[in-house]
Amino acid sequence: MNWSKVLIAGLIGGITYFILGFLVWDVLLGDYIVAPSCVARSEEDFVFWAMVLSCLVWAFMLAYVFEKWASISTWKTGASAGATLGVLIAATVQFANHAMMSSTTLTVVALDVLATGAVSGIVGAVVGWWLGRGR
Repeated sequence: MNWSKVLIAGLIGGITYFILGFLVWDVLLGDYIVAPSCVARSEEDFVFWAMVLSCLVWAFMLAYVFEKWASISTWKTGASAGATLGVLIAATVQFANHAMMSSTTLTVVALDVLATGAVSGIVGAVVGWWLGRGR
């Protein structure tokens, strides 16, 4: 396994996830997802480093799985695998949240699962493309 490729893919994917995450969850879906959920932090209380770390961990997870177990090395297979993993993991987390929190609606669950699938597909494409360079 080429650790330097995995690390760079994780960094590039993490940056991509952070930018897309802001655009999708804050700009596009903020009124639909954050407003109904009264558990969101205020802007002043937002923990920036934790969000950056979350994006990096997600991208490193994709890079590791793609390189170590799945041999994914194209943007197309990366997009497919990233979207699939994103939908499955987001559905797991969101349905658990819906079961335990009265502030989470099925609309929020559906929007977040779809958004996570789309963003993870793009991040997966970037990671897969990077891992396939030079092969």
